[in-house]
Amino acid sequence: KIYEPPYGGYFVPVCNKDGYIQGLQIRLDVDDDRYRWFSTNEYPEGTGVSSWVHVVGDISSDTAYLTEGALKADVTSVLSGGSLLIAIAGVNAVNCLSDTLNQLNVKKCV
Repeated sequence: KIYEPPYGGYFVPVCNKDGYIQGLQIRLDVDDDRYRWFSTNEYPEGTGVSSWVHVVGDISSDTAYLTEGALKADVTSVLSGGSLLIAIAGVNAVNCLSDTLNQLNVKKCV
């Protein structure tokens, strides 16, 4: 067992444009401090948290829809038939957003 949240919850994978998991958010079952990042920073050879950008849907599209939250992006992409969605973890997590948009050759961001 790697991790078991004390209040229950589940992992939300945050994937790059190639579909690889960059990080995991923990969606807790409690109302306060609902989302946390899974990190092994306190262990030798561990890793910390970055401001990853989540990409889901048709990466060949020149139009992307920007939202907050990987889980919301996944659900929206599926319900819209595979639209390209790009999600950040919050309003302060935009460090890698422009790089991701450039790599995907996005012409229009909604």
